[in-house]
Amino acid sequence: MSRLTLLPLLAISISLAQPTPPLQFEVASVRMTERACPMGRNVTPTQITLTCTPLGAVIIEAFEVAQYQTAGFDKLGITGSYNIAATMPEGTTEAQRHVMMKNLLADRFAMKSHRETRDGAAYELTVEKSGHKLREATPDGPESNMPATAAASNSAGNKRDADGFPSLTAIPGQINYTFLPGKARVLGNAAPLSKLLDLIEGVAFLNGPITDHTGLTGNYDFRLDFLGPEFQMVIPDGTVRPSTATDFFPPIPSALSKQLGLHLERKKLPVDVLMLDSISLKPKENE
Repeated sequence: MSRLTLLPLLAISISLAQPTPPLQFEVASVRMTERACPMGRNVTPTQITLTCTPLGAVIIEAFEVAQYQTAGFDKLGITGSYNIAATMPEGTTEAQRHVMMKNLLADRFAMKSHRETRDGAAYELTVEKSGHKLREATPDGPESNMPATAAASNSAGNKRDADGFPSLTAIPGQINYTFLPGKARVLGNAAPLSKLLDLIEGVAFLNGPITDHTGLTGNYDFRLDFLGPEFQMVIPDGTVRPSTATDFFPPIPSALSKQLGLHLERKKLPVDVLMLDSISLKPKENE
């Protein structure tokens, strides 16, 4: 074969060897909060907004792990909360969004991590003997699927209700939540039970995974109010103190039982853990 014949083949080979660009948000703003404020998460088809969110919770969001599945956070002294607003193309899947968030953590926080397996606690979820209280979603659209309190809060704009919770966007197939110091509210709109369990495992500070034995495979509308974690709040002078918890919202097992008719029981099994190796608490500046 002549040299002239090899050159085009070499060019094709080099072209095929080019790496695929990593998935990135179109625009992402990352800012550390300067005062204590309510934690929240809101997702639309083209944007994800995390408000006053601890860095550990951002990592949990990106890697789809729970609080109990993380290690190394205390050793690295992770404190502080962040506001993250990121836009993505229409049609971005949930899996793609998680990859984008991982890449954001690597790029803006220089995060490095690895996986390990450890022994840990676990939970088993079943339906209470009296039956579940979830409402199966109808195909009439998000407004009709929403619990009445969600529809009322949405129509109220940015106003807060009697418990201090702001309105949450209703997106079919999604759950959104707000955490205030010591209490939390979750709203599901035509969402599978698995999304609620992922949230409870991830940010509600249970110390183990939940195995679903309910047999509930539909999409449901629900609201769940429960006693939230006592977050570590960063004060403007740089000191850190625990937030003040309220005592009138029930703990998670009681809330699941009374409000949704679901029973949570503790078990044991091996757990996959995300080990944090290094991270910068000061994110790279917004471009």
